[in-house]
Amino acid sequence: MGKQEGSLGPEDWAEAALRALPELGLRGLGVEPLARRIGVTKGSFYWHYRNRAELLSAMWELWERVGTDQVIAELASLDEPGARLERLMVLALRATDEVAVERAILGATAHDAQVAEVYGRVSRRRLAFVVEQFEALGASHPVDAATSFYAEYVGVVQLAELHGDWLDEGAVARRARRAIEASRE
Repeated sequence: MGKQEGSLGPEDWAEAALRALPELGLRGLGVEPLARRIGVTKGSFYWHYRNRAELLSAMWELWERVGTDQVIAELASLDEPGARLERLMVLALRATDEVAVERAILGATAHDAQVAEVYGRVSRRRLAFVVEQFEALGASHPVDAATSFYAEYVGVVQLAELHGDWLDEGAVARRARRAIEASRE
């Protein structure tokens, strides 16, 4: 059973769209399917958004805030850049719902210019954060180290969805530590 229509806010709709994305795909994210999922009438939608495009913009903003801004803020609370990088890799493995969303967004980049722009912006921000960590570690080639590390992170995101049952948190953390050690060579 969904929330009462009067208690739904715009972020509830954006979150519902984000959670439905892996199952419905970008093209399947319509007002009616989302209203059914939430358990409200589609009239509720129009209290908050004029159209689907506004909802999608809100959904991308939510994904960027939760999947990047909040993660970076959480990682910043750790004292050591190496610990931040290790934690980042482990988070990629643990966040199963977010992994499904990330995969769906990555898949949609090939078919939608807006998604490609958003994903590109988010990737650049994430990569810049990783470069900062390698710079703080004194890596001899921080951009190269960060690029390899981020590519591995994206790979872990993909593998976690497909084969999460055989990915081990300890092994993922060890690979992050090895990448950190190799960056100092």
